[in-house]
Amino acid sequence: MTFALVATISMLQTPISTVKIWEKWIAPGLEYVMEWEPGKPWIINALRINLKSTSIRPISELAGKTVYEDTPSFGRGTVTSMVQADSGLGGINGDFFPFKGNPLNLMVRDGELLEMPYQPKEFPTSRRPVFGWGDKSAQFGFARTSMTLTPDGSKSIPIDGLNEESIPGQTTINSQSAGIAYGKAPNSYAIIEIQDGKWAPTGQIRGDVIETGNNLTKRNVLPGTAIVIGEDAAAPKIAALQKSEEVTISMNTTGFDWSKITNVMGGSTTLLKDKKVDIDSAEAREAVEFTDLRHPRSAVGVNGRGDIWLVAVDGRTKYSIGATLPEMAAIMSSFGCVNAMNMDGGGSTAINVLGMTMNHPSDGVEREVANAIIVLGTPHSASNENLTFIGPSLVSLDQSVTLAIKVVGNKGNLPNSQILWNAEGAAWIDEGGTLHPTRAGIVNLTARVHGQLLESRITIVDQKAN
Repeated sequence: MTFALVATISMLQTPISTVKIWEKWIAPGLEYVMEWEPGKPWIINALRINLKSTSIRPISELAGKTVYEDTPSFGRGTVTSMVQADSGLGGINGDFFPFKGNPLNLMVRDGELLEMPYQPKEFPTSRRPVFGWGDKSAQFGFARTSMTLTPDGSKSIPIDGLNEESIPGQTTINSQSAGIAYGKAPNSYAIIEIQDGKWAPTGQIRGDVIETGNNLTKRNVLPGTAIVIGEDAAAPKIAALQKSEEVTISMNTTGFDWSKITNVMGGSTTLLKDKKVDIDSAEAREAVEFTDLRHPRSAVGVNGRGDIWLVAVDGRTKYSIGATLPEMAAIMSSFGCVNAMNMDGGGSTAINVLGMTMNHPSDGVEREVANAIIVLGTPHSASNENLTFIGPSLVSLDQSVTLAIKVVGNKGNLPNSQILWNAEGAAWIDEGGTLHPTRAGIVNLTARVHGQLLESRITIVDQKAN
């Protein structure tokens, strides 16, 4: 069966009050939704995850599998690269991060503790929410982690940070999932060979000191080992460790029932709590401008049935201005969420479906981020149909009109519900198949149909300039 790209040109006359919604099934238990509200204007992309489905599984994922990697971005990566690396069905960007890319809040991946909660010593009452889920349930909460390293027969040494760059006056430990340990002189360090135990949110690990030294600045963390660094005033306690000395690493993380929660993603502020707007910007130490100004936003929520919603709102463009935190709470409520949490946004906002970036990142390209919520599952097998765009590979289009696109075959038009549309460049496309020019330039048009990927290029020209 041969398919063709049919385009119909029409003047751009969308009623200002119109809200358009498209819903498309990606896999059993996974639904994609796009909303366009010209009156704001807003473009919203979302994924609904049914935790009861046995066909899909959401996980908390690092960009490079380890917190740090020896790359210019220190291991950060795009949401698209994470979805593709995991052969996933989709995903959304996760937590905030500093320049070197470690998540700022609690992160647990398949039962492994990767980052401690946001708990700055200088602001002991500050806290940020986290979202946890398992095979059957999901919940929001606030977590605290206490961690110690105890040499046999000696006093415990408090651990202030996990898998992050060490801080003067504090002690940091790096598991093999850190990838690389970073420190600043003066410091003392010890390398521990792990004998037994897991890096669980709550539990113990036994190990032996196999190397000690001073002034570590960068060191790979080898499999089966950990590196503990004491900086500045904390250095003497680590310097006192002896080679071959046995140590116990103890972790205790409160806030969840760890028999039910296996993955955790951190955020910045709550949005909804028990159906009511609950924005805790002060506790999260977020500026008023962060709360009250419109920005691109990413959020996660849970509805009354226990479904997870991953939601991204485009911003900083003429066709989607972004949302304030109260507006984001209202958006999450409109999806039926009873509890919700804001995650990293701005240029980091990115949502991916089947390898395609469905929103339009405000930087013009996807930003490399620290982590993401990735939905694992098996995509539909590609059909044996001959699916191609037939016709001119280049179409000129004035910016003042829209282009309605259909995929057709020998038996007529394919239902739009079977087509996942995507456009990058000088236009955006809604999930009804209508292309909306934004400037003069090239548009890379993509349609995923029956497991296959169709691609074409369209040129947007400014007739007024000619």
